[in-house]
Amino acid sequence: MAAERLPPWLRHDGPPPGEGPGPDGPQPGELYHVDTEILSRKDAHRDSWRPVVVVKVHTDLRLVRVYTRTSDLTEPGVRHPRDTALGLDKDGVFGKRWDQSIDLGLFRYPLVIRRGMLDEGTFSKVLDMWEHG
Repeated sequence: MAAERLPPWLRHDGPPPGEGPGPDGPQPGELYHVDTEILSRKDAHRDSWRPVVVVKVHTDLRLVRVYTRTSDLTEPGVRHPRDTALGLDKDGVFGKRWDQSIDLGLFRYPLVIRRGMLDEGTFSKVLDMWEHG
């Protein structure tokens, strides 16, 4: 008999302090820490939190498109310096191969924690990567 899995928000020591999206929902350019279990692809760090930037919200499809951020600096993509104001304690990369989606219904606290807006220069490069591959 397989072990029953706990809901994502109970598998950690609790969610980090913070809040979810504002009243208008997630917005392009916002940076969040998300529970890795709600990502569309399996994450190397299951049962943990992963920084993501919102690229597009497809309300008709009920999907939020994001790029995940990794601290593996060999990963191709858009480099981004550490930013403690956003909860990022290491330099990282928004990985080109880590274009993912999250169900809009799951995109809420305690599964996602809003950290703030990504700087305009980095977000512009992320958008260009998303639009042009």
